[in-house]
Amino acid sequence: MELGQPTVTTHLRKLEDEFEITLFDRIKRPIQLTSEGSTLLELVIPVVQAVDTLKTQMDYSETRGSFVVGAYPDLVLHHLPPGIQAFSKQYPDVRIQLMARPYTPLMRLLKSGEVDLAFCAPPPADDPALEFRELFRYDVVLMTPPGHPLLE
Repeated sequence: MELGQPTVTTHLRKLEDEFEITLFDRIKRPIQLTSEGSTLLELVIPVVQAVDTLKTQMDYSETRGSFVVGAYPDLVLHHLPPGIQAFSKQYPDVRIQLMARPYTPLMRLLKSGEVDLAFCAPPPADDPALEFRELFRYDVVLMTPPGHPLLE
């Protein structure tokens, strides 16, 4: 990435401020990831890998043009922008349009060709119109205040 350590530190602090979390335990030496840092790392690695794959595919295609990327609103707002920015620096003549949509509209947009690719849950197994590659899995949990009846 060719970034200096102060630049990396600044970006990490901004990320911590944005999500109101601590990514590193800076008291221990050497510094270590906190549980929040480990969780974020697990979620971000597949996104970075997907952007790298996209870069590789673009290396074999024309370096001009445009395409539309669809994703869940949370991904568009918080996870895709760093990868898209890196991609845009490497391919300044390629225009990327991001579309934030829920699952069902994303499927419709993919099938109609209005979206070129999407970051979302896989399509139903019996849907031959779309192909997918799993990037990562994550657990969905129910969170409530302590003692809530739903936890029983």
